[in-house]
Amino acid sequence: MSDWRGKTTFAISVLIFLAGPQAPAKPFALMVRDPAPPVCVSAFIKGEPITAFQKGQVYVIDFWATWCGPCKEGIPHLTELQKKYGDKVRILGVSVWEPREKDIEPFVKEWGLIRNCFSVALDE
Repeated sequence: MSDWRGKTTFAISVLIFLAGPQAPAKPFALMVRDPAPPVCVSAFIKGEPITAFQKGQVYVIDFWATWCGPCKEGIPHLTELQKKYGDKVRILGVSVWEPREKDIEPFVKEWGLIRNCFSVALDE
C-alpha cells in the first residue's frame, strides 16, 4: 500500500514540475502597451471632447479638484505644455472628487482654464 502512495506522489510531483509555476496571465487590469481605456466623464465643459484615443497622438490627462493646492499649481504648467507642443499633444483636465459641482465652472473661469487651449471635463 505504501508503494502505491509513493508512486502516486512521485507522479503528481513530476506533473507539477513539468507544468511549471502558473503565473497569472495579467497581474493588473491594465499593462504597459495595452490600449488605453476610453475616457469616461459625465460632461465636457470646455474644449473639444475626447471620445477616443487616436494612434500616434499624445494625450495628457490631469485629474484635479478646485480645493487641491498642487492641482492649482499644475495648471500653468499644463498650459505651457499645450502652448509649446500645440497639436502634437491633447491635454484633458478632469475635475474629480468635487463636493459642490456648482463650484467647477467659476473655478475654470477664475483660473483661466477658459482661455487655455486644453479641454476640461467633469468626472462621473
